[in-house]
Amino acid sequence: MHSRADRGLRVALLALLAFALLAGPADASVVIPPADDDLIVRADAVILGRVTDIESHDNQQGKLHTYITIAIDEVLKGTLPQPTLTIRELGGQVGGVGGWVFANPEVTVGERVLLFLDQRDDGTLRVLHFYLGKFSVITDPGSGDLVAVRPLPEEVVGIAPPRADA
Repeated sequence: MHSRADRGLRVALLALLAFALLAGPADASVVIPPADDDLIVRADAVILGRVTDIESHDNQQGKLHTYITIAIDEVLKGTLPQPTLTIRELGGQVGGVGGWVFANPEVTVGERVLLFLDQRDDGTLRVLHFYLGKFSVITDPGSGDLVAVRPLPEEVVGIAPPRADA
């Protein structure tokens, strides 16, 4: 006897397989977003802050990394003793060499962000679930309130997760 969750997972995997077989070659990432509650549970840290610096480096072994520094306004989950934090994402641009994971979060210096972070085995932090763990904090033009929004990157195709009641 299969549960509804098993059936939903099979449907999602079949849809993903069909999409992969029917789609031509493209520079894109396919993502099945988890529930936002999963971000809260799985995150090692959740912060609200402002991007102050972005630098890419070549580790001289063929890997590019981008280091994003955040001035922390508030720690919502976890313990971060410093007023700033630097996270590391795979990819970047150094000189004429560049590469990027299409589903990586995109940030700009000065941007206010809500970040759900995951700690790697080496102790460095990254955004949990790629772009899904990064929200831009903007002012709602209608109300003037601060709101957190998560735009879908241009190179990402989102597939809705199976519904629990399906």
